[in-house]
Parts: sequence; structure tokens; C-alpha cells
Amino acid sequence: MPKSTYPYWEDISEHEGDEFDAFKMDYQEIFSPWSNPNNQRENRDSLNFTMELDSRSSNGTYQLKFYMNDPLASPPSKPQNLKVGPSANSHPLLTWDSNIEPDISIYKIYKKVTAEWGWQYLATTTSTSYEDQTEEYLTGGSQANERNIDYRITAIDTQSKESVPSDKVTARVAGAPLDKKGSDDLTKSIPKDYFITQNYPNPFNPTTVIKYQLPKAVNVTIKLYDMLGREVKEFINHTQEAGYYELTIDGSDLSSGTYIYRITAGDFTDSKKLLLIK
Repeated sequence: MPKSTYPYWEDISEHEGDEFDAFKMDYQEIFSPWSNPNNQRENRDSLNFTMELDSRSSNGTYQLKFYMNDPLASPPSKPQNLKVGPSANSHPLLTWDSNIEPDISIYKIYKKVTAEWGWQYLATTTSTSYEDQTEEYLTGGSQANERNIDYRITAIDTQSKESVPSDKVTARVAGAPLDKKGSDDLTKSIPKDYFITQNYPNPFNPTTVIKYQLPKAVNVTIKLYDMLGREVKEFINHTQEAGYYELTIDGSDLSSGTYIYRITAGDFTDSKKLLLIK
């Protein structure tokens, strides 16, 4: 084994594992006293080094970095055991195991609502749990108004180095399009109840769409508020006929953050949170 931190070339393509013990770029790149698997000996003593997969050539050869005297100089190891379930308030609640490196600073949460949008940064936390209050977690049987979203996390150390992402988890949430009928069908059909969807996509930048339905003609107001309850924008304030509607919210002139949109239609009122990330 080399005795310096100089990059070391080695063909380890035949030693790549599979599933949970794989060492592959963007999947499992760190082998350290704190990784899973780790470099502890059979007697549980740790070897004072870290190995990092630095790059991979087209012929399967990896460039490795060894941190022999300061194993904490490498990026953190991959976060483990990410899970998602409903919170007490029926939002997606993420939980995971704490990284055991002593220099872990924060965790970043990423979210994917569509393949086109890909992974989007959602939030930062020092905890090992996070509640996504912008989504409604669904349980039980399938519903017409639902979709799947993915989450994953990374660990950040005190050097601002970021780990590879954890394995992803998927949650069923409310907020899919209400109806896939053609425009003529939507014009002719009359909904039976009031309803407003979760905005989609969420998070968004700079535009997102809200769909809502009215069972009868009624005065409708839709307003946007900040988290202190202050009105930010008024989108609609007039009478609308029964039917299905779409509203596009443009956040180009707003600051990043969480907002609340509220619909009032006669005696019907509903509010939901949206997240603007720039």
C-alpha cells in the first residue's frame, strides 16, 4: 500500500461488488474507518487511512486517492438507511442513520418530482430527519390524484466536502393532475365538489401550476402569503363558472422560500404550501 497521499492507479474492476457493498463512482466511493463497509480489522481496530475512488477510465481502471495520515481529509462516506414515511401531520418524513465521522456538519436533502427536472436541492439540516411540509403523504389504496416523488440525501463535512448521495426513497403524495380528459370534455363536465391540487412541480423555479375545480358559479379568490401570514400576491378575485381551471404562478419576482396559497370559493377554503428555489 502506498505511503503517501499521491493518487494511485489500480485496476479494481474485478473487485466491484454489487448492491450494498459496491464500490462504484457516484454510488460508493469512500472506504474509511467510518464507511459502510469500513476498513476495520477483524479485531475491530480501524486502520488509520481512507481510500477514495477518484475517477474511472474507459478501460475500467480507477484512480484512487489514499489519505494515510489524515483520513478525515476525504469527503464523508455515503449516508445510510434513508427511509420515508408519514409524519404526524401526514407529510413525508425522512429519517436516516447518523454518519459517524466526527467532522460531519450538515445534511442536504434533494428531491425529484419529474425526470425532466431531475434532482433539485430542497433543504439543509443538522438533524437526521426532515419533514417535507410541501407535500401530503398518501397511505392506503391508490387515489386518482396522486404521484410518486423521490428523495435522497448527502453528508457535508466541516471542509464543505460533500458525500455521494444516499440510496433514494420514494413517497406517494397528492398533487397529480386532476383529470386527463381533453379540453372539450373538461368544458362539458361539471365537478361534484370543490378541490384544489398541490402545485406542480414543487419545488419550482420560476413557474408552477395549480389546478382547481368548482361545482357551481361562485366568487373565487386565490392569494399567496408568506410564512408570516402577509399577503404577497392576489391572483384571482372574481366570479367563475362551474368547471375545471388552471392557474400558473410565476415566482420570477419573488425570493426563494416557502409560501402559502389559499383559495376561497363561497364557503370553501383550502391552503397549501409551495416552495420556490432559485
